[in-house]
Amino acid sequence: MVAAHYDQPFGNSSALPAYYCARMAKEAGASRMLAGDGGDELYGGNSRYAKQRIFGLWQLLPSGLRTGLLEPMFMSDWAARTPGLKKAHSYVEQARVGMPARLQMYNLLLHLGVPDVLTPAFLQEVDTQGPAKHQQAVWSSIGPASELNTTLAFDWRYTLGESDLPKVRETTSLAGVSVGFPMLDNGLLDFSLRLPDDFKLK
Repeated sequence: MVAAHYDQPFGNSSALPAYYCARMAKEAGASRMLAGDGGDELYGGNSRYAKQRIFGLWQLLPSGLRTGLLEPMFMSDWAARTPGLKKAHSYVEQARVGMPARLQMYNLLLHLGVPDVLTPAFLQEVDTQGPAKHQQAVWSSIGPASELNTTLAFDWRYTLGESDLPKVRETTSLAGVSVGFPMLDNGLLDFSLRLPDDFKLK
């Protein structure tokens, strides 16, 4: 029922609890709900932003040190197998990937292998590099900003615009209640844009 309500393929599994929450609110007599979506994306509240900042430190090292010494040392097979060096290997493996591609390193589809999940007939009909190209274009269009603010703006486009907001809007609609997003008030948005990075992420 929830899947059929959407007018497009949609894979956010938290749509189910969102629907049941909205339905329970409706049954309790509520006609409008307030959603907290946007807080993390305005103020850097998700732990992944801190993680990306740590990866970003890699780019501050001199290029010659990174490519001439550290990458060959930590990206070697023996480093990947050595207990004390496995974490360093994993860090370098991720940190050397530029943004926004680094954000996709935990993408389940990529981990499973695109040819192992999608049929050859389907793959012939699509540009498998299309999503990455689109994300790179969005990232590049954001303009001059710190990496944190660029990542936040990137998440406004994808996490909020294509996942969280459609999920909440559609599930509340299906349950018969309206929804508001107070964290996305224009005043709060403007305020968040004026805050320095250190106020958002320690």
